[in-house]
Amino acid sequence: MYEYRGASPNNKQLLRFMTLNGSGIRDIAKVLGLSPVCILMVLRRWFNDIEEPKFRGSYNEVQLDEFWSFVKHRKQGKR
Repeated sequence: MYEYRGASPNNKQLLRFMTLNGSGIRDIAKVLGLSPVCILMVLRRWFNDIEEPKFRGSYNEVQLDEFWSFVKHRKQGKR
């Protein structure tokens, strides 16, 4: 009997829980037995339903951390 596991409410709940706890798309796919495409579709629908927080007021100071990424070669591709 064929069953679409991506539509299961239990799998959707586990998917959200794993996402909020830092699991990656491929990790979630392996654990739940779903395709990465299915997971991305469920997450996109979920993110569309979430309302962005409204920030009021102003900030006197903001701190940013330095972030580096490498493209192709480690030394020449620094961004």
